[in-house]
Amino acid sequence: MDSTERVRNAIQGKPLDRQPIYGWVSANLSEEIADVWGSVTAFEDHYEFDMANMKRVVDYVHSRGALASLHSDGCVMKVADGIAQLGLDVVHPWQESAGMSYDTYLEKYADRFAILGGVCVQLAIGILSRAELEREIRRGFGLPGGKRWICCTTHFVQNHCSMEDLKFAFDLIYKLAREI
Repeated sequence: MDSTERVRNAIQGKPLDRQPIYGWVSANLSEEIADVWGSVTAFEDHYEFDMANMKRVVDYVHSRGALASLHSDGCVMKVADGIAQLGLDVVHPWQESAGMSYDTYLEKYADRFAILGGVCVQLAIGILSRAELEREIRRGFGLPGGKRWICCTTHFVQNHCSMEDLKFAFDLIYKLAREI
């Protein structure tokens, strides 16, 4: 069965030998995929299986009146369009330090899903001075603040984050949230 026939059958609800192939995967990610999966076809089989099953989960969650959230470590920009198509309500974390631009979020995805993030525990809390940390948190609030953005840490709090630094950061976050 070729990909055109597979898509036609999927639309008509007929049995498939496997899920339809997304051509953009091959066109945009072939080198990266081959390095990890051995071939684009192996990745596409896995990706489409995951996306199809994840879509069923998202739809079920929505049918129960709940919101669907995705937690993913690292940069997911190369599959962000697919994430948006799933109908997720929230993506966590949206992490600048991993290459996920707030500008891209605001331009392409802000009307599709909310994001959690803004306070990096890998590069800010417990690492920066209080003055630098305050500037970083204020900068973060100035980017996506008020636009389907939920302020939180981009990862679980790490050992290098002192309670004093966390209290300082979250007191400031609490104050800034009241100003939006």
